[in-house]
Amino acid sequence: MGKERKKKKFEDDGRTIASMNFDYMGNTYRTKNKKIDNKNQANKRENLNITNKEKWAMIKALYLKLIPIVLIIFFSFFLAFFLLSLLW
Repeated sequence: MGKERKKKKFEDDGRTIASMNFDYMGNTYRTKNKKIDNKNQANKRENLNITNKEKWAMIKALYLKLIPIVLIIFFSFFLAFFLLSLLW
């Protein structure tokens, strides 16, 4: 048929086409110490000494701050769909 070619054995010369060092990838060793980080955060939360009344006041303030923003977003979507339905 034809000449059979012998495959050359692959030899790695150590060159890289693209650098695999990315700053935004983060520390890969952090996942090993994640339990330690969670324990430290739990200890910080325990040391705050917040009463239930203060905790619920903070939650209430959070919701009072978020409700107008959420309503504005929903109203703007409603208005956009309403205007688009009038045009078609």
